[in-house]
Amino acid sequence: VPLLEAVLDALWRWPARRPGGPLRLLGGPRRPARGRVVAGVCGALARGSQPVTLTLRVVFPLVGLPLGLVAYLLLWLVLPAEDDPPAEPEDADSEAPPAAPLPLPRELTAWALLLGVSAGLASLTAVQLAQFHQVPALAAVVLGFALGLPFALLPTAPLLTWRVMAAGLFATLLAVGAVGTVGAPPQNLWPWPVAALLALPVVLYAVAVSYPGWISAGVGILTVAFDVLAAYPLTGTHPAQTGWIAAVAAAVLLLGYNVRGRRTAQRRLAEESRLRRRDRARQAVLEERSRIARELHDVVSHHMSMIAIQADAAPYKFAGLEPGPTETFHAIRDAARDALAEMRRVVGLLREEDEGGPERAPQPGLALVPELVAQARQAGMDIALDAPPPEEAPPGGTGAPGLPDAVDLSAYRIVQESISNAGRHAPGAAVSVALRRTPSQVTVRVVNGPPAPAAAGGGRGAVDSGGHGLVGMRERVAMLGGRLRAGPTAEGGFEVVAELPPAAPPD
Repeated sequence: VPLLEAVLDALWRWPARRPGGPLRLLGGPRRPARGRVVAGVCGALARGSQPVTLTLRVVFPLVGLPLGLVAYLLLWLVLPAEDDPPAEPEDADSEAPPAAPLPLPRELTAWALLLGVSAGLASLTAVQLAQFHQVPALAAVVLGFALGLPFALLPTAPLLTWRVMAAGLFATLLAVGAVGTVGAPPQNLWPWPVAALLALPVVLYAVAVSYPGWISAGVGILTVAFDVLAAYPLTGTHPAQTGWIAAVAAAVLLLGYNVRGRRTAQRRLAEESRLRRRDRARQAVLEERSRIARELHDVVSHHMSMIAIQADAAPYKFAGLEPGPTETFHAIRDAARDALAEMRRVVGLLREEDEGGPERAPQPGLALVPELVAQARQAGMDIALDAPPPEEAPPGGTGAPGLPDAVDLSAYRIVQESISNAGRHAPGAAVSVALRRTPSQVTVRVVNGPPAPAAAGGGRGAVDSGGHGLVGMRERVAMLGGRLRAGPTAEGGFEVVAELPPAAPPD
């Protein structure tokens, strides 16, 4: 029977410790990390609403200076700060269960206060049982310990706290009904210790938000049957009194169950979002690698064609060659043609259906960066180019003479992608492009400032790139054996620095 199984699990079969580690007092709204105590607590409870924040600042003093001050301090200790670690950290790259973070000093202080509260509950319960219900002193002290001290275990083992408190409440009803003063109002109206009855909803809520739903159902059945409704046959409490207390207990459990369900749904949604982001990143890497392969095919196929042509023309160019060198040139020609055909076949598999066939136009290089900058200026961008003067560059070059085609193409693509990202994410910002070459490396640096507040048409790049942002840049730089640095600047902008070798690395 499912309900019987739930009751047995709640009583003793289910592990008492909370799944996922201690509660750590980190649930609920978060207060500003560096805010003042008053502003932080009110802002956290108001969840950013200014009218509610002002209302809370008025309500707390109206409660009373001593009580309001104590409540404020307790809330400041219990509510997590924005920079606190999560209660249940998740390690996306590890399949092992994550280790719970170390308790914060604020949490240790709150736990010490919780221990004091549990001692106060035990004392108040023992005094009420001994003075009000005339329970013998020794029995009153034992029942007080059973009802109060387990409250200190609530952050670590809510189910164990409930088990001990539920047994203590049932034993209290038995003691009040057997040896206490029963039968005359108001003793038969409140056979439960008031302090324990006030702490019970907190324990029920902690159980409901920490354990599966069937555990909450078993806890609810046992609590209502043996700790609330049993007061009528054992102590003569009016049924209406037990009825509304049972309704409150059931409502608290239902609230905790709903909160747990919402948190579970949020965690699942966050996990799905993380998986989607990872899949999109992998897809971007694959697409960028395919794009690089297609571009390199167009670059390398030109050189392979030239090798085949030169090898085929060599016997006619140098008359009187012996058969041996002629056969060697023919072998070079055939090998170049075979390699070119094989490369076209392989790269053809990478091409998308809508591309149709090989590229007809030559691949761009650093010589076209001035045109790229001019295009961005026509689109309304504030962009400056810092490159070697024309006299230091070869005809048609931009300060990077003698570069391999792969390095030249990758440097151009990095500039193109950086300008596009600046126009898309920082509309209206000033952009500077710098190209430098030394004997040891080629450096491309693109920096943009913070976005202009009144920029029109923000969020759209002025230059189309067709790439995948930083993913594509890293793939290109890694392919060439270079280094890439990309990140925000101190002024609020963004900087991309690519350092490429002057020659492509060997395979």
